[in-house]
Amino acid sequence: MDGSTLHFGAVGAVPGVKNPVKLAQHICKKQRCNALALGRIPPCLLVGNGAHQWAEQAQLATVHSKSLISDKALKLYRHYKKKVERYELRIDKILTPLDTIGAVCVDACGNLAAACSSGGVALKHPGRVGQAATYGCGCWAANATFHVPAAIATCTSGCGEHLVRTMLAREAALEVQRSSCTVTGLHHAMKTKFLESPFLSGVEERLGGLILLKCIPSDGTGEFLWTHSSKTMCISYMSDAERRPRTRLSELPNGAVPGSTLVVEGATFKLNPLVERAEIGIYS
Repeated sequence: MDGSTLHFGAVGAVPGVKNPVKLAQHICKKQRCNALALGRIPPCLLVGNGAHQWAEQAQLATVHSKSLISDKALKLYRHYKKKVERYELRIDKILTPLDTIGAVCVDACGNLAAACSSGGVALKHPGRVGQAATYGCGCWAANATFHVPAAIATCTSGCGEHLVRTMLAREAALEVQRSSCTVTGLHHAMKTKFLESPFLSGVEERLGGLILLKCIPSDGTGEFLWTHSSKTMCISYMSDAERRPRTRLSELPNGAVPGSTLVVEGATFKLNPLVERAEIGIYS
């Protein structure tokens, strides 16, 4: 999602595309076109072979689908498949999220962008599209305006279906936009819009996470925050003035129950240059 235009592009269940985020970016940029041939409206979400054909037409790198299967993913697939066949356990009790990755960024002028990419969960149903490619659920980005001085970008991770039901990426951005304090606003959003959401009635474990970038271009200040209800969440961030990113493994407090407790941490920065990380605050 491009914060300067509010355009959105996504792909799902797409085979043989080496970098699906680049394909999503290309679709996002095409939203600037008023129409395609014969007055057609540019798509914002493409799936399956249609997405693959778009990648070929855009001359993006395509490869054989088997080359995208890592040894680790194949071992995990075989491991879980044997469990299902041998013990006939409930799938939702033995599967864990795999490789969701997300990014939020801002340039020196205060323009924001966000992206999310995910392979989903092991043994997912063919054709399944998770939150990463769903509008307002995987990522969100909106620049500051005359009436709204703060620019905000978000990206989510966790159980895709639960993040789709709650539209957490958009809901968190709007909640923080309304709040006078970014930390308390994000905490309130994660608590009321996810952990206590009526849309997740009957869900025992509500595992999710979110990164959020907020900046006020008029004074050059910003905050980068993250929150999660999972046991851990790995974070990395940097500016173009730094040679290496800073990394942190965020964890729930000792004794906290994953799925029912959350943590919020964060760092402050200047648009140019990035200042030293502020003291990290934890809220549960």
